[in-house]
Amino acid sequence: MKFWLLIIFLFALAISTAAQNPNPSPKTRPSTQEELEQLEQETSLPPEMRIRLALERADNAHNKVLEDAQKLNDLSCSVAQHYEEKKKLSSEDLKNVGTIEKLAKRILEFAGGSEEKDETKKALSLEEMVNRLREVSLKIKDSLTAETRHVISASVVFNSNEAINLAQFIKKAPR
Repeated sequence: MKFWLLIIFLFALAISTAAQNPNPSPKTRPSTQEELEQLEQETSLPPEMRIRLALERADNAHNKVLEDAQKLNDLSCSVAQHYEEKKKLSSEDLKNVGTIEKLAKRILEFAGGSEEKDETKKALSLEEMVNRLREVSLKIKDSLTAETRHVISASVVFNSNEAINLAQFIKKAPR
């Protein structure tokens, strides 16, 4: 009986040891000297302060994403308005479309989604793509402002992917 208990204990110990990762993931590794110093300072703080700092960082990240969503919406409205006026995209509009793509990727990353290609939007005309990009940007902004940072929204992930794909198609579309 003691023999079996010893084997079970060793087995449980082996499993728990194998589950521990001695190397932190790349996202948790400090990349700069400043981040390393900040991490060292935080480890000397009491647990309550570390929790408060983590919450403050999460709130700041959420506020940054809200700003990105607002900027995404503003840029897409600007591009759509210029297209409606001139029926073509200027080089400034194409730069804005590139910025829209980057913002949508940041929002997608914050929402925990991964980029997915969707070729169904290729069949749309340039005007339809620009208008659809404006609609999707508004949906992203509305979804993010309506929810707290604790909510993971599948619609934000879906719409961010759609905005990324539309921006890529618009950049490649014939003028």
